[in-house]
Amino acid sequence: MLGWATWGRRRSRGQPSTRCASYGTLGEAGWNTRRSRLSRLALSLGRYAEVGGGLPPHADLTRTGPDGRTSLCTFILYLSDCEVGGETVLLEALPQPSAVRAAVTPRRGRLLLFPHLCPHLARPVVAEGLPKLLLRGEML
Repeated sequence: MLGWATWGRRRSRGQPSTRCASYGTLGEAGWNTRRSRLSRLALSLGRYAEVGGGLPPHADLTRTGPDGRTSLCTFILYLSDCEVGGETVLLEALPQPSAVRAAVTPRRGRLLLFPHLCPHLARPVVAEGLPKLLLRGEML
């Protein structure tokens, strides 16, 4: 299945709109090997093309596959470098940005894996980091 990505503004629960990438589903690739724990992989493509694109603090939702398995972790594979800005920041708690657990700078080929329930945000992208490209997914 082919995928897509759209770009624009996202509004978050009463917050002013934020420039960010919207995700289009690329599809699911399945492995039918016997006794495999990794049976499905759900992917989406993200593109931050404007200065200031980012995401407010949030936690990811779980996804349930057709076989009843529920995802527990999010992964982000960075497809481009951001010299300045665009970091994914893992936080201690929500709703307000709290103590930072880690700030991960986007580097092409870098893979970040974290639990869905881990609060995080995407810092705004600056001109030197455009476009910020990433592949986001969950393992079911």
